[in-house]
Amino acid sequence: MTINIIFDMETRDPDDMFALCFLGSHPNIALRAVTINPGSRAQVGVIRHILHRLNKHNVPVGARNPDSIKDAVSEFHYEFLGIIPPSEPDESADNLIATTINLYPDVVLLTGAPLHNLRLLLKNHPSVTIRRWVGQGGFAGDSVVPPEFRLPKFDGVETCLTFNFNGDPKAALALLSSTQVMTRDIVSKNVCHGVIYNQEFHEHMKPFRFSSAGLNIIFNGMELYLKFRPEERCSTTL
Repeated sequence: MTINIIFDMETRDPDDMFALCFLGSHPNIALRAVTINPGSRAQVGVIRHILHRLNKHNVPVGARNPDSIKDAVSEFHYEFLGIIPPSEPDESADNLIATTINLYPDVVLLTGAPLHNLRLLLKNHPSVTIRRWVGQGGFAGDSVVPPEFRLPKFDGVETCLTFNFNGDPKAALALLSSTQVMTRDIVSKNVCHGVIYNQEFHEHMKPFRFSSAGLNIIFNGMELYLKFRPEERCSTTL
């Protein structure tokens, strides 16, 4: 069964890049569009480079603000990928999401970034229906997590600010309440931050690194990442 996906992402740290590699190589996923927040030309260049390496040349890329001067690409991206020239997006992020939903009504909207692009989608395209939204963000509260799975840093914490939802609180509230969204699956901070990618897990990945272009990029990227950070928690929705 193939799942159609729109991935809304950012590039301030490498987790969304690795998520993109996973999505772009999974045999049961059809990556239909990628949208970026804020969507500077530097970001678009990096994402086009990754899509090229994944042989996803025809996947369109949308951006909210190509003229953004924010330093939105982490140093790690350039350390790992080299210097990549800027590139132009195919169209605005909200328009691309709306167009893709019209083409693939069952598409799943996966978000790993602050929700600015989706706020504009709801505002500018009131007739669009999002069948399913899977979002990284929010906080489940420590009391709903079984004791054996609780993270020490969240011990006893019931509320916690999260970057993706608090980057645009109005957008988060709109998406959580909008009748345009049919199904919502929220991956909370205290769930995704429990995924550990350390040297031991890296060794388990080694036999599979050539199984796909995406796994190869992830493996090589984490090879570099772990040289500087021996044990890393990977906060991704996947």
